[in-house]
Amino acid sequence: MIRSLQRISTQIFYTNKQSNLTLTHLRFLKTPISRNPEEPNSPDFTVSYLINSCGLSPQSALSTSKKIKLKSPENPNSILNFLKSHGFTNTQIANLITKCPILIASNWDKTIKPKFYYLQSAGYSSSDLASLLSSIPHILTASLENRLKPNFELLKSIIGSNKLIASALRQTTRLIQGNLETDFLPNVKTLESCGIPNTSIAKLVGLHPRVILMPNENFKVTVELIREMGFNPLSTMFVHGVAAVSRFNHSTWKKKLGVYKSLGWSQKEVMSAFVRQPFCMLLSEKKIRKAMDFYVKELKWGPSFLSVHPVLLNLSLEKRVMPRCSVTSLLEAEGLMTKSSSVHFLMITEKDFLDKYVIRYKNQIPKLLDAYRADSQKACSEAIL
Repeated sequence: MIRSLQRISTQIFYTNKQSNLTLTHLRFLKTPISRNPEEPNSPDFTVSYLINSCGLSPQSALSTSKKIKLKSPENPNSILNFLKSHGFTNTQIANLITKCPILIASNWDKTIKPKFYYLQSAGYSSSDLASLLSSIPHILTASLENRLKPNFELLKSIIGSNKLIASALRQTTRLIQGNLETDFLPNVKTLESCGIPNTSIAKLVGLHPRVILMPNENFKVTVELIREMGFNPLSTMFVHGVAAVSRFNHSTWKKKLGVYKSLGWSQKEVMSAFVRQPFCMLLSEKKIRKAMDFYVKELKWGPSFLSVHPVLLNLSLEKRVMPRCSVTSLLEAEGLMTKSSSVHFLMITEKDFLDKYVIRYKNQIPKLLDAYRADSQKACSEAIL
C-alpha cells in the first residue's frame, strides 16, 4: 500500500509541475495514513505548527524546521501567547521566528523573559521592543549578565538615547553580543583623547556602529589621518570623516580624486569639499558626473562654488533639485523673483519650499503647484528609464 502511494506521488510530481502541490503535500502522501502531521513528535509536526500557529509560509516553515524540532505545542504556545500579550503582531512573530528559529523552541521563562523584562526596565515600551526584536531577535540569544546588561549600560552611558541605540543595533548586533571592553571602549577613548565631544561620539556610534568596532590600531590611524586633513575635532564632520575614510582604501580615494579632477576640480577644491561633506567621496562616479553636468549647465555653478557647498552633490536630482529648479525658473520668468546663487531653496524642507515658492504665488500662477508636481513625476520617470 505504501509503495503504491509512493509511486502515485512520484507520478503526480512529474505530471503536475504547474500545480499547487507542495513538497509538504508530497511528504504527507509518502507518510503512512495512520500518522497525523498535527500530532506531537510527528515528522511534520514542526512544519505544520510553524505554518498554522506561527504564520510562516510553507517554504519558510520547511526551511526553518531543519534548524529546530518541536516536540509538543505547550512550550511554543506559551511563547506565542507571551509575545501577543506584549504587542507583537502576527507578522512580527513570523519575522522573529524566521530569523532566529531557536527562540520558539527555547526555555522562554528561564532564558528569554528576563532579557525582555530587562529591556523594558531600561526604557523600551512593548511596541518598541516588538519592532526591535522582530528585526534583530538575536539580541535575545546574548547572555543577560555577561553581555546584554553590561553592554547596554555602556552604550547608554555613551549614546544616551534608546532610539539611537536601537538604530545602532539594527546595523550590528556585535554591540550586544561582543565584548565592548575590548572591541569598543578603546576606540571611544581614542576619540575622547582628541577632544571629540560626547555628542559627536554618540552620533558616530548611533549612525556608524561598525566603524567604532574597528581594530583599535586601524582606528587610531584613521583618526590621525582625519586630523591631518584639517577636520575640526569640535565639528560633527570629524566623526563623519572617520566614518567615510574607514569605507575606502587608497586606490578608491585616488579613483574618486581622478573623477573630480576630470571635471575641472583642483586638489584644493576636492579637499575643501571633503572636509565640509566627507561622504561626497563615497558617491558613485555616475552620480558625481550627472550632478556636475546639471549644476554647471543649468545653474552655472562650477567646482569653486560646489566645493563650498558639496552637500548639493548628495541631493537627489530627480526628486528635489530638478523640480525645485523648474519652479524657481518659472518664478524668475514671471518676474516674481530674481536669479540668485543662494542654495537655500534646495536645502529647506519640502513643506517650507512649497510655502515659500509655490503656495505664496498660487494666485499669480495658478498652475504652479501642478507644474511642480508634473516636473517631479517627469524627472522620476526619466530616472527610471
